[in-house]
Amino acid sequence: MVMLGARTLRGRGGACRWSLARFAGVPLGLFAAARRGAIYELVMRGQRLIFAFPALLLAILMTAVFGPGAVNAIIAIGISTYRCFARVTLRRPLQLWTRDYALAARVAGKGPL
Repeated sequence: MVMLGARTLRGRGGACRWSLARFAGVPLGLFAAARRGAIYELVMRGQRLIFAFPALLLAILMTAVFGPGAVNAIIAIGISTYRCFARVTLRRPLQLWTRDYALAARVAGKGPL
């Protein structure tokens, strides 16, 4: 019986986990790259905090706080996975905004977005 439920969770849980990580990490990384300063530091410190906790420890912590369940496990793993998307999405715009065409656009009066 337990393995039958795990099979269902494996199929939908993986898609939900990656969707949660993608839809949380990409906008957060873009926003931090566009605004820099204090927002950039806050996002980076949040990522370092999430990096400090392994995914399994975060899942155990969420289970202890919110109770057992598949949804809580998916959210915990999604939270621990979003950092990869946010970090990649954060670094690429920072590289592109140092290019000549981006500097020329900034001199012409265009904003960061």
